[in-house]
Amino acid sequence: MSELAKDICLQGLTESLTNLFEFYTGESVKVEFVSGEDQEVIAEECKFESDIVSSTIELVGQDVRYFVCMVTTMGVAKGLCRGGASDPVDWIGELANQLFGRFKNHLVEYGVDCELGIPIAGEGVQKTCLACGDGASTLVVNTKAGCVEAIFKAEIDPDLRWTRNAVSVASEEGSIELF
Repeated sequence: MSELAKDICLQGLTESLTNLFEFYTGESVKVEFVSGEDQEVIAEECKFESDIVSSTIELVGQDVRYFVCMVTTMGVAKGLCRGGASDPVDWIGELANQLFGRFKNHLVEYGVDCELGIPIAGEGVQKTCLACGDGASTLVVNTKAGCVEAIFKAEIDPDLRWTRNAVSVASEEGSIELF
């Protein structure tokens, strides 16, 4: 049975965020879709923070292109490191890379072959992702360490449909595979 590709992507991105942060926090996390006025409020509030870290990464495949900008405060990033990295800026880049690795594996189940870009990480003063531009949406991950925002933009035909392919094999979690 075929499903809308945009729904498959949103589900896959949400599951990938949940699995990634549950893996690194060792606890249950809540992922919320934020849109409309709520997203505008978040964007306005974020302009006043000065300790922001973010990472932008791109995924490109046949008929699909995704950008995501993961954003949080320096303090939350340090809290999520838990010995995994000594630099929160590097860590947010690694989290973005692992997020899209998981997302890519989700799409493989539908026969969608994708490539990942290299994550670009930095620290700054505003949580607006210029790479995503207009039409971006936000998923907010709530952890005990604090919130992480995944601001994303999908470029995908709204009528495109995919069917799950049971024989497609995704990479094992933790395996080293060049994307």
